[in-house]
Amino acid sequence: MEFEVDVAALREAVSRAAKAVPGHAPVPALSGVLMEAGEGTVRVTGTNLDAWIWAECPAVVHTAGAVVAPAKVLGDLLGALEGAAALSADAGTVRVLSGKGRYELAALDPDSFPRPPETDGEAVTLDGAKLRTVLAQALSAAPREAENRLARVCWDGEGWLVATDAVRLAACRFVPPPGGKEMVLPTAAALALAKSGFGEGDVGVRRAGALARFAWEGGGAAVRLVPTPYPNWRRVSSVVPQVTAKVPLDELADALARAVAAAGNGFPATRVSVSPTAIDLELVSNEGKLCEEIACQADGSLEVRFNAGLLLDGVRALARGGEKEARWILGGEEQAALLSGPEEDGGGCRYVVLPLKK
Repeated sequence: MEFEVDVAALREAVSRAAKAVPGHAPVPALSGVLMEAGEGTVRVTGTNLDAWIWAECPAVVHTAGAVVAPAKVLGDLLGALEGAAALSADAGTVRVLSGKGRYELAALDPDSFPRPPETDGEAVTLDGAKLRTVLAQALSAAPREAENRLARVCWDGEGWLVATDAVRLAACRFVPPPGGKEMVLPTAAALALAKSGFGEGDVGVRRAGALARFAWEGGGAAVRLVPTPYPNWRRVSSVVPQVTAKVPLDELADALARAVAAAGNGFPATRVSVSPTAIDLELVSNEGKLCEEIACQADGSLEVRFNAGLLLDGVRALARGGEKEARWILGGEEQAALLSGPEEDGGGCRYVVLPLKK
């Protein structure tokens, strides 16, 4: 394999593909990225076996071929170079020529790199910006630990993206998946997809069996789906209102961020006192104290304790969707609370969170 390429373009492709490279790879090939040169293009692919992310960049290809290069070392090297570079590879070595420098990296056989199965199912076209938004909103409530049985993001047949860690739940309105059948993504795969760098344009989604493939200009991704169905999230997403308040999102986000900061390394247990015209936040910890008042419109009074960090995640999730005001439905001291858009239908994102027990 031999090609010439702009360093910045290759660096960007490697950076995007590396989003799927695991921090601790179980086999050597998974710590690298697969570079495939041909037809005036270099494709760079990374995987954690739950997701594959690839990105392409233009190149002058002299000899088509493929090689697996160490992702971190290659990325760091490209980050220190500028201008154009010539890359070549043979058994066990990748050579990089740039300016007056010559660099050699250890390489692996491309046949050792696990490739995703092909897909040929029904396809749908999505708005890339909206997909990025709802993924980020849903992931705000998704557990990150792979061994957690709830470490999944559900794209249900009615077009909702949903995630929960059993303490909070985010449900974001989107469009139905290909074929209208539920798709469940591992959290790690959903995170890699969210960071993969698709832009404002269209994203095509195709599903075949246990794999979903996403394609956009200059790149794409393949995600291995979870075979078991997602729990019935609607049973726990409704809240019986005791008090409903409307509050500015930016003011609430700023106050909650200060509460988390005031807690320091401690637990950000925060008393929320709602009255018809104001919401008072109070946090007392070994490292600090916070008392703040936010103007609101509420239909009653109530006092509940919450984890300020979890509330902040929900507020930021709503803000990602462009909301300026939150409709905060509180169910009481021992019942869930719901954050959503200001309209009666809840807008595009709903965030349910449990209060702290006394």
